[in-house]
This record gives sequence, C-alpha cells and structure tokens, in this order.
Amino acid sequence: MKPENAIIYATPPIRGMQLLSCRGEHHFDKHFHDGYVLWLNSSSAECYSVKGVSDTLQPGCISLIEPGVVHANSPGSGRDRHLRSFYFTEEFVGDLAKAFTGEDHITWTPRTSVFRNSSLWQRLIDLHQSLLYEKNILEAEDKTLSVFLELFEILAEPCRDKTTLAGAEGRLERVIEYLHAHLAKNISLKELAHVAECSSYHLIRLFSEMLGMSPYAYLVQLRLDRARHLLDKNLSIVDTALLTGFSDQSHLTRRFKWRYGLTPGAYKKQKNL
Repeated sequence: MKPENAIIYATPPIRGMQLLSCRGEHHFDKHFHDGYVLWLNSSSAECYSVKGVSDTLQPGCISLIEPGVVHANSPGSGRDRHLRSFYFTEEFVGDLAKAFTGEDHITWTPRTSVFRNSSLWQRLIDLHQSLLYEKNILEAEDKTLSVFLELFEILAEPCRDKTTLAGAEGRLERVIEYLHAHLAKNISLKELAHVAECSSYHLIRLFSEMLGMSPYAYLVQLRLDRARHLLDKNLSIVDTALLTGFSDQSHLTRRFKWRYGLTPGAYKKQKNL
C-alpha cells in the first residue's frame, strides 16, 4: 500500500459514525475525541495509554473510549499493524438505545473499557471492512445494529426492547408488502421499523426468528427473484439491475451468481436456446 493510502478516513451510510483504517506506522500522540471511539488492531497488537495507564491491546481485544478522555496509541509491530476505529457520536448511542426500545428518552453512557472477546472482535473487523465501502443504507444499518447490539450487551444492559411478539405476523406482512412495493429504493431500517410500528432492533429480531434472515437479506432475495423474471422477459442486464435496486451490472452479477449459480448473461443464454 502506498504511504498516502495507509490512512483512510471514511463516512459510511450510518448517521453519526465515521471510520479510520490505518495500516502504517503512524503514532497517534496524546489526543481526545468529541465523541466515542471503539478501536482494535486486526493484524497485530497496538500499544496504548489511557488516563495515564499504558498497556498493549492484543488480538481478540477491543477498547472503547469515552468523549474527552485523553489517550495515545502506536503500532506494536510496525508492518503487520491494521488499526481499525469506529468514531461515533453521543447521538448515535441515543439512536441505538431508541432502536432497542422504541422509546425516545433512554439515557445511557458507555464507559471507557478494554475487554477480550474473540468472536465479537472478528465481527467488528468484518463490519469495519464492509462499512469502508458499503453504500446501501439498509445493509449498512442491518450489519451495524446487529454487531453493536452484541457489543453493548457485553458492556452493560442499558435498555431492553419492551415490544412483545404480539401481532408479529401482521408487522411482518406490512414490511414485506412495503419491500415489494419499493424494491429498487435504498430503504433504511428506520423506515421499515416505522412501517412495522416497532423498534429497529425488534424488527431485526422478528425477521430472524420468523423468517431466518435479516430484513436486508430478505430484500436481496426479493430483488434477485424480480431480476430473474425480468431477464426471462429478455430485458437487458443493465436495465434489470437498475429496476431491481442493484447499484450496477456487476453488483447484480455477483449476487445473481451467488444465488443461482450462473451469471445473468449465462442465464439469458440458456433461456434463449
């Protein structure tokens, strides 16, 4: 990687969140943030100091730092370093609490901490890598909420979703009808939760428990099914991608091959034989 590309700052389609990816040997001297930072090193260890205490963040470990807390960090082993950070605002924390409960007035302040959890560490790495390039709102929100729910349940129990499964089938039916009607739209999780009249977290849980997949995964299946029918009508691959909500032809091709085992082009040729 070129030196100028060793440090990347990115803004994913998540309100109140930014990302840092740092592969170089840059030392971050004493500093603080006006929001929270959740960070880890996905390739090696990271040396750090927080509130005058120095230590090494090992693989499998995660650190959360509160707004205004002075800290510093540097690579533990130079070339292998890949520092990954999630910067998020206090408003993001509030939005997350509201997503869990559906209530507007939830107060919770996560505290500075370091803990080991290899499973969550890997999920955060995967989420970070995905969000660096993700443009789809629903997919980004879906992945983020799922991982951060696990994180916050480990750190504390700030709130619990008080919505029950009562009326779950009706909620799902409304959301599924909405997805069918807005197939090509870049839908947000908040939008779907509004349709279902429940919290975002509860909606994800309903989809998982009743359908075995997330709202975004379900939407992708609907889009692929519609794409196959449009290809059956001999529509071009480019137009099919546009009408089914895929960002471009290559995006449709990747998803289509994953689902059906053939590229859209190969599928069209078979249909035309």
